[in-house]
Amino acid sequence: MKHVCSLLIVGVCAVAQEIQQVPTYVAVKIAQRVTSSLGNPADAPFAVDPDVKKPGGVMSSWDTVLIALPDRKLTPDMLAAVGKEVGAVGHLWMHQVVPFVNGAATPSEKLRSFMMADNGKEKKVEGYYLGFAKSDSGTLELSVYGKDKAPLIKVPLAKTGGAASAVPIHLGGRKAGERTGVLIITLFGNCRAEVAVIGPPG
Repeated sequence: MKHVCSLLIVGVCAVAQEIQQVPTYVAVKIAQRVTSSLGNPADAPFAVDPDVKKPGGVMSSWDTVLIALPDRKLTPDMLAAVGKEVGAVGHLWMHQVVPFVNGAATPSEKLRSFMMADNGKEKKVEGYYLGFAKSDSGTLELSVYGKDKAPLIKVPLAKTGGAASAVPIHLGGRKAGERTGVLIITLFGNCRAEVAVIGPPG
């Protein structure tokens, strides 16, 4: 478990009363620091060249922050032309939530965890790799990877019918239960995937 210097998470979450966007300047600072800490691990499922200037992020009253960084090479044409070989969407970072898979929180041994120092306190964050590929049935899927070469979860990555956008990645979300929620990942304005997440026990 690595250490990451102050990520400003406490300051961001202290004012968050509902799911909302992380201010761009804060998201950029977080993106720069976590990317520097992660480096290029030998056990990564695939290579990612994260664009730290174009992060998307959400926060909530759970004392929760989620930040996504797109791969610099990601384009709408790549999404349209992908085959069964996994392409890189980018990185995803979570604080205080983990993927909710098969009715349970993802176990810690499957997570790529880091420790951060924030106002003299240690905070744990998890880093994930996001990939995309065609399924056996030919539909587009988003894959979320923890520590293993195999993904933790695959979810549909579907066209929304909305207008295209130059923004490579945007995060949204909604609460689903007392501890559970749905992370909404939108690529270029009109491709969307939903990932179930769960927070710590209250």
